[in-house]
Amino acid sequence: MGFQQSVSAAVAPGLPGGWASANPHSSLLQPTTGDLTLPNAQSWKVGAGGAIVGNFAFADTTTGLVTSANPGTGAVRSDSAPGRIRLGFVQRDQTVLITTWLGATGMVVQPGNGITLLSAGDVWARFAAGATDGQFVFASFADGSAIAGATNTAPTATGVTATTTSGSPNLTAVTGGTLLPGQPISGTGIPAGAYIVSATGSTAVMSANATASGTGVAITQTTAALTRYRVVGNAAAGELAKISVQG
Repeated sequence: MGFQQSVSAAVAPGLPGGWASANPHSSLLQPTTGDLTLPNAQSWKVGAGGAIVGNFAFADTTTGLVTSANPGTGAVRSDSAPGRIRLGFVQRDQTVLITTWLGATGMVVQPGNGITLLSAGDVWARFAAGATDGQFVFASFADGSAIAGATNTAPTATGVTATTTSGSPNLTAVTGGTLLPGQPISGTGIPAGAYIVSATGSTAVMSANATASGTGVAITQTTAALTRYRVVGNAAAGELAKISVQG
């Protein structure tokens, strides 16, 4: 902990990732086979890029690795149904190393560390664009940050174009924005349910082959995944709000 450098006029209601109540909570369990042959069996381990405290994280049930950025290795499931990529919340009670030179604080659980993810529990989360009581909570594919929405329809973005080749999963000449691993995408010649597996610069790889060739194909990208949480209370842009699993 560094030296105190400021004094607030009012006590903060909470901290990102901190408990918002003393109500019961539950952890996200990792599926295991009968002979426990899965990597890191019965525990989650942080993967490359780390996991940010106070954000959601994407857990790969095949590798046992957890990252705040979606790994792009499968469709995301946040409910009780089976799925390779599961969503959990990174609560504050984690081991975080301060790796920045002369740094005083840190919010990233470093790769290689064990980690516990919440599947339910009342916690505080920061909303960059603000939030309203009762709204649905989504997890950004970029970094797991919380995004509030009036309905359970995931937010989307447009403006990206790319070249598709029939029978190939590769997208080339990607312009107008950034495609991120894990993002479901749609557009002419792109199969339903396709998502981005990997992306580098002006190229990207989809989870399925394109059904048609095209140049300058307009792509609609889903930017966040629905979680089981809902907003409790209100928050202005950049402020904290309580979130809780409802029902």
